[in-house]
Amino acid sequence: MNLWKSLNPEEEKKFREAAREKYEPFTDLCPLWHPVYIDECVKINVERGVDVPEGVVLVKKEVQQ
Repeated sequence: MNLWKSLNPEEEKKFREAAREKYEPFTDLCPLWHPVYIDECVKINVERGVDVPEGVVLVKKEVQQ
């Protein structure tokens, strides 16, 4: 059973854009957030030199533009 909605490419892009707009780098990641949103938050932190927390898996699928 999946707890989160499956996203189509357009929805995934919107989730990632929302993370870029709203997430404050270096703040806690809520486990209730959608995995795609969390993945983008992790990428934001990595870009700023923060290690990926143990147990967090980056989503490998990239959004097609």
